[in-house]
Amino acid sequence: MNREYVEMLMARHDVLLPLGADMVILDPSDDPDGLCAELNLQWAWLEAIAWRVQCMVEGADEKAEATLKYQHELLWESIPKVMMRGFPPVDHSLVETATRVGDLQLVRNLNPRNSNVFLARRSATEKVALKVYDKSNYVTAGDVENIYRELSFLRDVLRHPHIVQCTSVLHSFSRVYLALEVGGTKNLSQHLMNQPGYRADSQEAVDCTAQIAEALAFCHSRDIVHRQVSLDHIMVDDQSETPFCRLVDFFAATCCAGSTPSTTACGELPCIAPEMALDASYAAKPADCWSLGVVLLEAAGGLGSMRLAVGWLEDTELEPAAARVRRFFSCEGSCARALAAMGGVRSPAVLARLSGLLEPEPTARASACAICGSSEAP
Repeated sequence: MNREYVEMLMARHDVLLPLGADMVILDPSDDPDGLCAELNLQWAWLEAIAWRVQCMVEGADEKAEATLKYQHELLWESIPKVMMRGFPPVDHSLVETATRVGDLQLVRNLNPRNSNVFLARRSATEKVALKVYDKSNYVTAGDVENIYRELSFLRDVLRHPHIVQCTSVLHSFSRVYLALEVGGTKNLSQHLMNQPGYRADSQEAVDCTAQIAEALAFCHSRDIVHRQVSLDHIMVDDQSETPFCRLVDFFAATCCAGSTPSTTACGELPCIAPEMALDASYAAKPADCWSLGVVLLEAAGGLGSMRLAVGWLEDTELEPAAARVRRFFSCEGSCARALAAMGGVRSPAVLARLSGLLEPEPTARASACAICGSSEAP
């Protein structure tokens, strides 16, 4: 097996992995009977493995059920009762169907890319955005704490016109539901998809960014960081002449007093700050501001501007792509090149803000407060 042959096998293996194959047969027989015999042998082997696993599970059913019950009581009842003021107890009588939760009727999914947020209505005039947390996907104390922090921030702490508020919370045995204000029927990514060139005009992009900068400045003044600012986490009400934007999804948000560093990498390309992806610890407030800069770049330059300018492939892993982003924006004139990458956009107002936000050195980066100071584009 020479190097070329091994590389060919690995390339085939990489293609097969996303297909979810249970078994890969190398060099299968060309003879139909031989191939059938080989397939039958492998199938019998898989069945034997499945049978053994099933026997193990069935033999431990009672113990597994008791363990799961104890874990549920500990995570969702005991810990919240003692440590999380305002977290509602489990309501075993809560009605849950495919179209209704309690007195809320589900209308539709608000975002096809995020299947846990629905538009719901309590009456003909009262609508809410219902965020659903399926407990089977949140199995650690840290997960429960993140949900509680989001509830606490949006219900009790962050009262701002450009941040959605939590109006109520429902808690069943299997799910937690946050009823939120409807910030709009589209997120910023969906809004831009409907615009010519997949971008807003420069004035609108600056206005939208200034609104979210106000929300971030308000959060940062209270030592709260979002850590996942992105196009998907900005809802847009575009029914009026000037779109009205609101920041949503505070699941990864946390308190970060003073210069206390964060160590948890949150978010994804293209909006994640390079230091969040590459360094062991990072300053969370400047990381939020970098993400805001990417939002402005994508809104004004067009969806995909960052990837096109920096030049990473769709299947590039996070760390190599983040390293490319850091190198690209370390060069003079990088913001102008990134803004013009898709449609040749040139806007002094947008460029001035990008130059402050897309600064690779976090200590030199513009603050959210500085960006929301003025939204007028010359």
